[in-house]
Amino acid sequence: MEKIRKEAIQHCGSDADCIRDYMEKRVGADIAGLLFPHLSSQSGKFGKFFGIDPWFEFSSFVMDHPTFSLAVVSTIIALFVSPPLGGTMLVSGAISGGVSWLQGNDPDTILRDAGIGGFAGVFGYGVFAGVTRYVGARLAQSTLSPFLQKWLPKIIGGGSGGVADQSAFDGLRDRKFDWRSATIAGMIGILIPYAGAVLDGSPALGKQLQQMIPGVSGDGTLAMPWVKKNGQEAAEGYNKASGKSGGTLSESLKIGNAELEKLPVRGNQYRIKGTEVVIKGRRIVKVNDISKYRKESGLSTLSDEEALKQVAKIRNELGIPALGDDLKLKSEKILNSEQTVAVLESDGYQIWGRNGWGTDQGGYKAVREEWLKSGGKRNPSATNAQTVYHAEGDAFWNLYKFRKQNNILGGKATMVVDRDFCRSCGDGRGVQQMVEEVGLDELIVITPSGRQSIKPRPELKRTSW
Repeated sequence: MEKIRKEAIQHCGSDADCIRDYMEKRVGADIAGLLFPHLSSQSGKFGKFFGIDPWFEFSSFVMDHPTFSLAVVSTIIALFVSPPLGGTMLVSGAISGGVSWLQGNDPDTILRDAGIGGFAGVFGYGVFAGVTRYVGARLAQSTLSPFLQKWLPKIIGGGSGGVADQSAFDGLRDRKFDWRSATIAGMIGILIPYAGAVLDGSPALGKQLQQMIPGVSGDGTLAMPWVKKNGQEAAEGYNKASGKSGGTLSESLKIGNAELEKLPVRGNQYRIKGTEVVIKGRRIVKVNDISKYRKESGLSTLSDEEALKQVAKIRNELGIPALGDDLKLKSEKILNSEQTVAVLESDGYQIWGRNGWGTDQGGYKAVREEWLKSGGKRNPSATNAQTVYHAEGDAFWNLYKFRKQNNILGGKATMVVDRDFCRSCGDGRGVQQMVEEVGLDELIVITPSGRQSIKPRPELKRTSW
């Protein structure tokens, strides 16, 4: 264990969180290696030579994404044992992951949803097979035509399987049942075998079940959206584009000074009145569109109180709820965390940042590739795996891109944050690591607790691009 700790310190420096995470993953990789000693040994030799231990990286990925990893293994086994079941799990997982990607979620959430979708496919397939077999046995004793005896069990089973699949997904992910999404999924389950029946050729069946086809109602609005996930979004988009109302915002509410209107879509989504701010999945996924880079205003020359007022002004421009109101929204479970805004001035420019900023800039892929390596492994001077997603990380990531593009090193900067540093940014050296990463000589930080100076460690400060 002492050997692993020394290895972790060499890897992470004095970052306590990184050391603990590294040790847990190294121990896990070593325990898993007991099952495959030859593979683990060869991977270790490969790591000493090339600097990357594939077995450790693989084990770290599995520990970071257990649901997805277990689903992949289960799907592979099912493909060999029962190809129809394995295929259902594969398709269900791919659809759930794809929908999560379209919703703008981060990669970790996408992988989690894909894994849950794979397991939900087991429930869907089981119900489909059971209902189809049961209805088929019943209809075999009836006087219905052979055509109906062939396709009606599949249609009923498909609808039941769709409801079971979606219900299992919502239950596993959100711990609740959403009858709207279950109904839409059931309609999809009905439509697939129904389409097969139509192609198989049965005008009589087509006429009897024609009313099941989703279509446009008499007033021109979409009557039955058929998208498995987010069907309501599809209907609203269609009705808006066609000039049909099809419904209004379902409710408005006021929490603190924040006035919200609930959007008529699946799940709890809100827009803050008078702004472009959208809250989805208990996260702010859109803020007002203001320039990321503006001419610096001289925050370093202001008093702490005046500097914080300037940040409050920018916070208001972004449409983010005021300090205090965000805590009330959190207590009401509309937001999952408080909202922080940071403003950084350097090299003649002012850059704002906010926590959870991925949806503003197309996700975190670029910053992960530049600053973070797979499995949470980082470069010695790159920030820890928490700070990068905070408001401070947002501001510094954009300063990093600007300085790299213009080959700038050295100099001083000022950053004003409307909340005190969290443990990762302060004690965890997250901000100091970013100061080193962008090559600054000094950073003046102003928070509600006061002013402090952060300087880079000489041996870790960037000296060239």
